[in-house]
Amino acid sequence: MAEKKLALRQSFFYRTTPRRLYGALTEPDQLVGWFLSKAELPLQGGAPYRFEWAGGYSHRARVVEVVPDRRLTLEWPNGSGTHRFMTEVTFTFRRAGRGTFLTVQHSGFPRTPVGIEQYGGTQSGWAYYLLNLRSVVEFGRDLRSPRDG
Repeated sequence: MAEKKLALRQSFFYRTTPRRLYGALTEPDQLVGWFLSKAELPLQGGAPYRFEWAGGYSHRARVVEVVPDRRLTLEWPNGSGTHRFMTEVTFTFRRAGRGTFLTVQHSGFPRTPVGIEQYGGTQSGWAYYLLNLRSVVEFGRDLRSPRDG
């Protein structure tokens, strides 16, 4: 029987439209306002993308699925060296009254020491950045520390 991999799921409510929130997660000039320092993200299934964070960390992977204003799925590399593995993250946008629920499903973490460590760091990382996204979208304020990488 195949090993069951770890997955996380987080949902946040934003006082904005699905279209505006989708843009914040897909348009490079908006991604640098709350999450990254550089982004190359072609919105086409199978296309390669590249993200870079402050401090120089970066990764390259592929876009899996794009459904404008509804869903975005990306391959997401984790770990390093011989402990490198690929996960998948899906962002789903759902209209709710005068706002939007954004659900992040990040899956594929192996039940190994490195996989569990990456799983834990990813849980807190998404919470940190997606709450910062709320601050940027709703109040126009980026709360990231310059030391965040």
